[in-house]
Amino acid sequence: MNALLAIAKPGFPDRSQCQGQDHGNEQREEIFDKKRSVRLRHVEYLLKAPLLARHYHAIEPKAGSAIRRPPRPGEPFRTRKDKFVSPRPFGRRRDMHRRAFLASTLAATFVPQSLVAQSTEKIRRIGWVTAQTAASLAPYVEAFRQGLSERGYTEGRNLAIEYRYGEGIDGRVPELVRELVRLQVDLIVAQGTAAFELPPLDLPVVFVISADPVSSGFADSLAKPRGNKSGLTLMAIELMGKRLDLLKDMMPKLRRVAFIGNPEHPGAHLERGASEETGRQLGLTIDYFPTETREKLAAALAAMADDPPQAVSILADGFAVQNRQAIIDFAMSKHIPAISGWPIFAQSGALFTYGPKVADSYRRLAYYVDRVFKGARPADLPIEQPTTFEFVINMRTAKALDIAISPSLLMRADRVIE
Repeated sequence: MNALLAIAKPGFPDRSQCQGQDHGNEQREEIFDKKRSVRLRHVEYLLKAPLLARHYHAIEPKAGSAIRRPPRPGEPFRTRKDKFVSPRPFGRRRDMHRRAFLASTLAATFVPQSLVAQSTEKIRRIGWVTAQTAASLAPYVEAFRQGLSERGYTEGRNLAIEYRYGEGIDGRVPELVRELVRLQVDLIVAQGTAAFELPPLDLPVVFVISADPVSSGFADSLAKPRGNKSGLTLMAIELMGKRLDLLKDMMPKLRRVAFIGNPEHPGAHLERGASEETGRQLGLTIDYFPTETREKLAAALAAMADDPPQAVSILADGFAVQNRQAIIDFAMSKHIPAISGWPIFAQSGALFTYGPKVADSYRRLAYYVDRVFKGARPADLPIEQPTTFEFVINMRTAKALDIAISPSLLMRADRVIE
């Protein structure tokens, strides 16, 4: 301690130096104690001043006033309350840093955790591909997006969807899929016939098709999908007979019905077989017209024009959806009703439709996407069939064709187009 005091304040004698002077013992002790006290206070100042400067605000001198000095040895230290003046000239700068640190800490404390999670949440990328036009699928795409939103996926936050439409041009799907792969999507959603045109892929595929998945080669059974594909089918064979029953109720004198369908559509043979079986039970003659191309469709309409049937039943698939207006306009020109399975046909002028709620199926598609994103393999996800159905009657068409719809049928309808 004596060495520290000597270094801290040179010129002040220590006890050994005082002993050699001509003073009495008491006087020597008193002089030493006083000088020792002064030196201790000075050391205390040297030790405490840097710490105090960190915790108290320095008071800047007013303009024109003399610069304040640090306290001298022997002067008491004063706190902020007593307007303590820091002996360090940079005390105010450190105080400003301290204020900024406290402000940033408080701000981080009160930031909503949802915003923090959003900033670090992984963005999933979906590649949507179809051979159809954007306009024809707009309500179903919206239903799919709603399903994703219900499961916590929001475009722009944790989800990005790349849409590719074939616009009805044959052979475009493989090119569109390769483009999606280059964009490094995490998953492919294949709509309709695009599911049958996919090039070999390592990515998981979720599909929604109107075909039979077993006949398509996508599965050994609905419970056992093959490879990296799974999803939904809109085909419900048992509804074919139900539609003919409803048509017979509306037209008791019905005897002959023409069926228009694409023979290349997987499962079309099942729909045709079910329709012919129900027709025999109802005493109806079923005329089948294969229409896999526009040329075949034009030929079928020309044949029906020469010998018109009493009604036309349209087997719903991608080709029929794209050409539905031509078929329905032809039927109306011959004063005969057209029926089908999907509501979009009734909205386009068909007498009625009875089949799956297609929008619900597209909303359900989000379930498969969510499961794959969470680590499930498509092969472990059974293929689902529709579980909700819809009966839509177009009363404008019924009135134009002079077909009376009984009140009981109107009561059973889920929707009536006036």
